[in-house]
Amino acid sequence: ENTPCKPASSASIKTASTARAEQLSAEVCLGTDMMTHVTIRPAERADLEPIISLLRVLYKNDVGQELSGLVQEYLDSPSHLVLLAMRDRPIGVLIGSYRLDIDYECRAGLVDAIVVEESVRNQGIGRNLVRAFTRWARRRGCTMLQVVNPNEGFFEALGFKERPMRFQQMPIEEIEA
Repeated sequence: ENTPCKPASSASIKTASTARAEQLSAEVCLGTDMMTHVTIRPAERADLEPIISLLRVLYKNDVGQELSGLVQEYLDSPSHLVLLAMRDRPIGVLIGSYRLDIDYECRAGLVDAIVVEESVRNQGIGRNLVRAFTRWARRRGCTMLQVVNPNEGFFEALGFKERPMRFQQMPIEEIEA
Protein backbone atom coordinates (compact mmCIF):
# COMPACT_ATOMS: atom_id res chain seq x y z
CA GLU A 1 0.00 0.00 0.00
CA ASN A 2 1.21 3.51 -0.82
CA THR A 3 0.64 6.75 1.06
CA PRO A 4 0.54 10.11 -0.73
CA CYS A 5 3.76 11.98 -1.50
CA LYS A 6 4.58 15.25 0.14
CA PRO A 7 5.33 18.12 -2.25
CA ALA A 8 8.99 18.20 -3.23
CA SER A 9 9.33 21.72 -1.85
CA SER A 10 7.34 23.30 0.96
CA ALA A 11 8.13 26.97 0.22
CA SER A 12 5.06 29.17 0.58
CA ILE A 13 6.15 31.53 -2.22
CA LYS A 14 6.19 29.65 -5.49
CA THR A 15 9.15 30.26 -7.73
CA ALA A 16 9.37 28.77 -11.23
CA SER A 17 11.62 25.98 -9.93
CA THR A 18 9.28 25.28 -6.99
CA ALA A 19 6.29 25.11 -9.32
CA ARG A 20 8.20 22.76 -11.63
CA ALA A 21 9.20 20.56 -8.67
CA GLU A 22 5.59 20.36 -7.47
CA GLN A 23 4.36 19.50 -10.97
CA LEU A 24 7.01 16.80 -11.36
CA SER A 25 6.22 15.44 -7.92
CA ALA A 26 2.57 15.05 -8.87
CA GLU A 27 3.54 13.34 -12.15
CA VAL A 28 5.96 10.76 -10.76
CA CYS A 29 4.67 10.23 -7.23
CA LEU A 30 4.01 6.63 -6.36
CA GLY A 31 3.49 7.51 -2.71
CA THR A 32 5.50 5.96 0.08
CA ASP A 33 5.76 2.20 -0.41
CA MET A 34 4.71 0.81 2.97
CA MET A 35 6.67 -2.41 2.38
CA THR A 36 10.01 -0.65 1.80
CA HIS A 37 9.23 2.71 3.46
CA VAL A 38 10.67 4.43 0.39
CA THR A 39 9.34 7.54 -1.32
CA ILE A 40 10.25 8.35 -4.92
CA ARG A 41 10.46 12.07 -5.63
CA PRO A 42 12.01 14.45 -8.16
CA ALA A 43 15.41 15.73 -7.09
CA GLU A 44 16.16 19.40 -6.53
CA ARG A 45 19.39 21.39 -6.68
CA ALA A 46 19.79 20.95 -2.91
CA ASP A 47 20.09 17.20 -3.54
CA LEU A 48 23.21 17.54 -5.70
CA GLU A 49 25.71 16.18 -3.13
CA PRO A 50 23.84 12.93 -2.41
CA ILE A 51 23.19 12.42 -6.14
CA ILE A 52 26.92 12.70 -6.86
CA SER A 53 27.66 10.29 -3.99
CA LEU A 54 25.27 7.70 -5.46
CA LEU A 55 26.75 8.16 -8.94
CA ARG A 56 30.23 7.56 -7.48
CA VAL A 57 28.95 4.15 -6.35
CA LEU A 58 27.59 3.41 -9.83
CA TYR A 59 30.79 4.46 -11.60
CA LYS A 60 33.14 3.06 -8.93
CA ASN A 61 34.48 6.56 -8.16
CA ASP A 62 35.50 7.05 -11.81
CA VAL A 63 33.76 10.41 -12.26
CA GLY A 64 35.12 13.61 -13.74
CA GLN A 65 34.92 17.22 -12.64
CA GLU A 66 32.11 17.91 -15.10
CA LEU A 67 29.63 15.56 -13.42
CA SER A 68 28.20 18.14 -10.99
CA GLY A 69 27.55 20.62 -13.78
CA LEU A 70 25.89 17.97 -15.93
CA VAL A 71 23.63 16.84 -13.10
CA GLN A 72 22.65 20.48 -12.50
CA GLU A 73 21.71 20.75 -16.19
CA TYR A 74 19.55 17.63 -15.82
CA LEU A 75 17.88 19.19 -12.77
CA ASP A 76 17.07 22.38 -14.67
CA SER A 77 15.96 20.92 -18.00
CA PRO A 78 12.30 20.14 -18.74
CA SER A 79 13.35 17.26 -21.03
CA HIS A 80 15.42 15.60 -18.27
CA LEU A 81 14.49 14.10 -14.92
CA VAL A 82 16.41 13.12 -11.81
CA LEU A 83 14.48 10.93 -9.37
CA LEU A 84 15.50 10.06 -5.82
CA ALA A 85 14.46 7.08 -3.74
CA MET A 86 14.22 8.37 -0.17
CA ARG A 87 14.03 6.84 3.26
CA ASP A 88 15.53 9.20 5.81
CA ARG A 89 18.07 10.11 3.10
CA PRO A 90 18.60 9.42 -0.62
CA ILE A 91 19.28 5.71 -1.21
CA GLY A 92 18.78 5.54 -4.95
CA VAL A 93 18.77 7.73 -8.03
CA LEU A 94 17.54 7.48 -11.62
CA ILE A 95 18.66 10.01 -14.20
CA GLY A 96 16.75 10.08 -17.44
CA SER A 97 15.50 12.11 -20.35
CA TYR A 98 13.39 11.83 -23.44
CA ARG A 99 14.31 12.24 -27.06
CA LEU A 100 13.12 11.64 -30.57
CA ASP A 101 14.36 8.34 -31.98
CA ILE A 102 14.55 8.21 -35.75
CA ASP A 103 15.38 4.48 -35.90
CA TYR A 104 12.26 3.44 -33.98
CA GLU A 105 10.19 6.42 -35.20
CA CYS A 106 9.04 7.43 -31.75
CA ARG A 107 9.62 9.60 -28.76
CA ALA A 108 11.67 7.53 -26.31
CA GLY A 109 12.36 7.81 -22.61
CA LEU A 110 16.04 7.21 -21.96
CA VAL A 111 17.38 5.89 -18.63
CA ASP A 112 20.87 7.35 -18.51
CA ALA A 113 21.81 6.08 -15.06
CA ILE A 114 20.22 4.21 -12.16
CA VAL A 115 21.76 3.07 -8.89
CA VAL A 116 20.48 1.94 -5.51
CA GLU A 117 22.74 1.64 -2.47
CA GLU A 118 24.05 -1.90 -2.24
CA SER A 119 22.71 -2.42 1.30
CA VAL A 120 19.09 -1.93 0.16
CA ARG A 121 19.12 -3.65 -3.24
CA ASN A 122 16.63 -6.38 -4.18
CA GLN A 123 13.79 -4.65 -2.31
CA GLY A 124 11.94 -3.20 -5.32
CA ILE A 125 13.47 0.27 -5.03
CA GLY A 126 15.04 0.24 -8.51
CA ARG A 127 11.79 -1.11 -9.95
CA ASN A 128 9.86 1.77 -8.35
CA LEU A 129 12.33 4.31 -9.73
CA VAL A 130 11.74 2.88 -13.22
CA ARG A 131 7.95 2.91 -12.67
CA ALA A 132 8.04 6.59 -11.68
CA PHE A 133 10.24 7.43 -14.67
CA THR A 134 7.84 5.53 -16.93
CA ARG A 135 4.95 7.70 -15.71
CA TRP A 136 6.94 10.84 -16.48
CA ALA A 137 7.94 9.57 -19.94
CA ARG A 138 4.38 8.58 -20.84
CA ARG A 139 3.14 12.08 -19.98
CA ARG A 140 5.63 13.40 -22.53
CA GLY A 141 4.34 11.12 -25.28
CA CYS A 142 7.06 8.48 -25.07
CA THR A 143 6.11 5.08 -26.45
CA MET A 144 9.39 3.31 -25.68
CA LEU A 145 11.98 3.23 -22.90
CA GLN A 146 15.65 2.77 -23.67
CA VAL A 147 18.58 2.18 -21.34
CA VAL A 148 22.08 3.55 -21.90
CA ASN A 149 24.04 1.35 -19.47
CA PRO A 150 21.97 -1.70 -18.58
CA ASN A 151 22.70 -3.14 -15.14
CA GLU A 152 23.35 -6.84 -15.59
CA GLY A 153 20.02 -8.66 -15.31
CA PHE A 154 18.06 -5.78 -13.71
CA PHE A 155 16.36 -4.46 -16.83
CA GLU A 156 15.80 -7.93 -18.26
CA ALA A 157 13.91 -8.79 -15.05
CA LEU A 158 11.66 -5.79 -15.76
CA GLY A 159 10.91 -7.08 -19.26
CA PHE A 160 13.41 -5.05 -21.30
CA LYS A 161 14.77 -6.75 -24.41
CA GLU A 162 18.37 -6.27 -25.51
CA ARG A 163 18.67 -4.52 -28.85
CA PRO A 164 21.90 -3.49 -30.51
CA MET A 165 22.61 0.22 -30.36
CA ARG A 166 24.20 1.53 -33.50
CA PHE A 167 26.48 4.32 -32.50
CA GLN A 168 30.11 4.85 -31.75
CA GLN A 169 31.81 7.35 -29.54
CA MET A 170 34.48 9.79 -30.65
CA PRO A 171 35.67 13.03 -29.04
CA ILE A 172 34.13 15.86 -31.04
CA GLU A 173 37.43 17.74 -31.28
CA GLU A 174 38.79 14.86 -33.37
CA ILE A 175 36.13 15.36 -36.04
CA GLU A 176 36.87 17.78 -38.82
CA ALA A 177 34.28 20.52 -39.07
